[in-house]
Parts: sequence; C-alpha cells; structure tokens
Amino acid sequence: MQLQEFIESRQEMEAILQAETLGCLGLAVDGKPYVVPLNYSYIEGKILFHCALTGKKLDHLKKNPNVCFTVA
Repeated sequence: MQLQEFIESRQEMEAILQAETLGCLGLAVDGKPYVVPLNYSYIEGKILFHCALTGKKLDHLKKNPNVCFTVA
C-alpha cells in the first residue's frame, strides 16, 4: 500500500472540490464521530450542500461547528 502525500496547494484543493460532487461531512456528536455522505457544490470558495431547514445534521453543526469534509 502506498501512502499519498498531503495536498498543500489551495489551487489544487479547489480544482478537486470543483471536479467532484460527492463528499462526506464529518461531525462530532457527544465525542463520537458522525459522518454524512452528501452531494455538494463548490462555488466562490464555499462548499454548499442541500439540506432541510431542520434535522440531525444541522442540530449537530449548531452544537459543534468543528467539522471535516472529504471528497474522493
């Protein structure tokens, strides 16, 4: 198994975010991981995803806005 290097170039990161459409939003809920796969768009330096105005994902984001986002 070969380990990949980290991408440090913002330009390269943005190219990947613009090329992909599926990502995983990682949240922390009471000290436990909660990962949500979702479709997204990357526009003007922001990751946008569609969701309802209420729900578990937004509740957790309000409690703890520290998240990670991964695309592949």
